[in-house]
Amino acid sequence: QGWTLEIAGNGDPEYIEKLKKSAEAIKNVHFVGPQYGEDKWDFIRSAQISVLPTYSENFGIVVLEALAVGVPVITTQGAPWEDLTNSDCGWWIKLSVSNLQKTLQEVMQLPSEEIKRKGENGKRLVEKKYDIKKIAGNMRKFYKDILKD
Repeated sequence: QGWTLEIAGNGDPEYIEKLKKSAEAIKNVHFVGPQYGEDKWDFIRSAQISVLPTYSENFGIVVLEALAVGVPVITTQGAPWEDLTNSDCGWWIKLSVSNLQKTLQEVMQLPSEEIKRKGENGKRLVEKKYDIKKIAGNMRKFYKDILKD
């Protein structure tokens, strides 16, 4: 009750049509297509939760983008985002329909204050670990250490 699933992005047109057909009877599922520029950021900010089920991602930049604006994330262990669990800013689950369904049901029962708290934790994680200045400093230290050897 009260939840809307908005699916962004693109892919194989036949697959997208198959997905749309499978969701036709569900009134609160909407396919919004790819989002770019400020529209993308507005879309991400408008979410209470971001979900990225995946078999394999080398990073999953959409996870970082959601966390940066305070949106907790559910993703699967095909993405390297154990930080979601360690920093209490989301859910890092084994990939299966039943795990995703169970997690979504749990999240939908959480008080909005809990979701907001996880979102704030996500912002702090991004500032602490993924800020460009932090990354640059880590790279600089790495190369200095290499040159010492």
